[in-house]
Amino acid sequence: MCDIQDLMILTAATEEEAVQLYAEHAISIVLLDRQSPQEEIATFAEKLRRKAVPDDEPVLLAIMNHGLQEHAKRLDTNIVEYLYRPVDDTRIKTKVTLLVQMLVARRLLKTSDEEEEDAGRAEVADETVYDPAADGDMLTGKKVLLAEDNELNSFMVTHMLNSWGLETDVVPNGQEALDQLYSESYDLVLMDTHMPIMGGYDAMRLIRTSLPDPLNSIPIISLSASVMQEEQAAALRAGADEVVGKPFQPDLLHDKIILLLRKNRKQA
Repeated sequence: MCDIQDLMILTAATEEEAVQLYAEHAISIVLLDRQSPQEEIATFAEKLRRKAVPDDEPVLLAIMNHGLQEHAKRLDTNIVEYLYRPVDDTRIKTKVTLLVQMLVARRLLKTSDEEEEDAGRAEVADETVYDPAADGDMLTGKKVLLAEDNELNSFMVTHMLNSWGLETDVVPNGQEALDQLYSESYDLVLMDTHMPIMGGYDAMRLIRTSLPDPLNSIPIISLSASVMQEEQAAALRAGADEVVGKPFQPDLLHDKIILLLRKNRKQA
């Protein structure tokens, strides 16, 4: 099993052992590696779901054989993502890292809800005190266009944005992002760097140079898988207002979205 930093990993040889471990420990992600028919995998997922605490269901990452992709897609299970053999440590680490980010986003939402309830019960002593509910009001109902070609990434980011009250549309490349901007109104764009057909750099340049006012000034956050400063600087030159590296911390993205929406509201 690959070593993923800061995660405690438990192993089970059978599904029965796995269900027992899940009942005894606070398990967030289940990595299911088996060659059983997909219907049995779905049954196992349902067993775990029944034992889950409400709003805290496990996230399942199933490893399967090639040839079962289409069959898997037709099943309504609790499995969030599939990996198909052959797999290696790098691919598993990447998928699990993204799932961890999704779980962090869920917890941020839960914490935010609790803070809003506490704020509602507390008296406002000073108008200058930071109020997290105010940011929530700013995000609620705002529309975000996400350009991302990776299905798991788009699922994770969309879940995160929706949990903050944002409405999200997803397109798989820069060309479709441009088309969507012409047909729909958005408050912010999240643009992946590397995508097929048209990448993020070209799409951002075209947004800034060829779209009419006020479309050409829409706030853009570039999502970059590279930690190299040169690539992040290239995103800023192409037209990004901010750059967030992947994998990213949800609170960092949240803060940058708030920053840009506030800035855009003042300029309007």
